[in-house]
Amino acid sequence: FIGAEVEDLITGLTTTAAVHIETMNQVRFVMSATRTVVYDYLSRAWAAFTYSGQAAATVDGTFYLLKTAVGQVAKEVAAATTDAGAAFTMTVRTNWLKVGNIHGLKRLRRIFVLGTGYPTTLRIDVHYSYNDAVLTENVGTTPATFPAAGSGDAFQIRYHVANQQATAYRIQINDVASGMLWALQGLSLELGIKRGGAKLRSEQSF
Repeated sequence: FIGAEVEDLITGLTTTAAVHIETMNQVRFVMSATRTVVYDYLSRAWAAFTYSGQAAATVDGTFYLLKTAVGQVAKEVAAATTDAGAAFTMTVRTNWLKVGNIHGLKRLRRIFVLGTGYPTTLRIDVHYSYNDAVLTENVGTTPATFPAAGSGDAFQIRYHVANQQATAYRIQINDVASGMLWALQGLSLELGIKRGGAKLRSEQSF
């Protein structure tokens, strides 16, 4: 079903508001605690925002959130990178990426990131072989001087992967510095595929 990707994020929470923001192609589901989950129906992708509230509404296309029962109301401001003076960051995480059969062994050689804006520092992490619990590799972090702050131009970054062999990969891109304004436009992987299946330990073979 369409909400399967965020089911684990909202289990045990109560939805206090569901708001359609037509100008952003979004439907936001505000939870009673911890977070708001957002479905972008143009890109068919889910996101999670780290705020909750008592109610929400749009007025002339602007999103308003009733944060507390005593009447504290927050107004969303386009291109803002702070919330009540506190800077926030963004994390982009893919689903498990696999090529060929589900048990086949792949080799991830390089990761290419295409974006716009002016991130000061991005960190690329990789999880391997359906193991979310262990971060196998921090592929790299961009220099703080790349690209020039305020340029607003498109940027491209290439990362070389050291630990290359796995049955599947999950890529995660994090803001290391807060208050950055950027958008991910594309992610490409340079892959190789080995014949046959992955080698398993003796206790996994019968």
